[in-house]
Amino acid sequence: AKHASLLTLAPSRQCPPNEPGQLYRGSSEHKAALASKPDVVTIMFGINDAKDCNWIDNPESRFKQAYGQLIDDFLSLDPQPKIYLLTTQPLYPPGCCGMKKDVINGPLQSIIRDIAREKLGSENA
Repeated sequence: AKHASLLTLAPSRQCPPNEPGQLYRGSSEHKAALASKPDVVTIMFGINDAKDCNWIDNPESRFKQAYGQLIDDFLSLDPQPKIYLLTTQPLYPPGCCGMKKDVINGPLQSIIRDIAREKLGSENA
């Protein structure tokens, strides 16, 4: 029988500065995730990245670039894991914590699917 382990290496971050997801890249959780040599990786970013403080200054391009860099980190592993990008759950009124309902329920879903097509191939979108 093959042994399986499930690791959750996702810290809770609030309103990260600079680029979306950048507080995760280089964190101890990120390093542990890469060092675990995973067979399968699931990634869900976007809820905190869609906060008012982050969704400024060409946010779609910044989000795609930062998310792409994170995916590249896992694609560079040998052997290469299977990667699945998860879309965010909808945000219903009244919303919470400065999160932008119109972004989370709208363009963010298609942006994540675009990233999956560009980085992982159409079968993953």
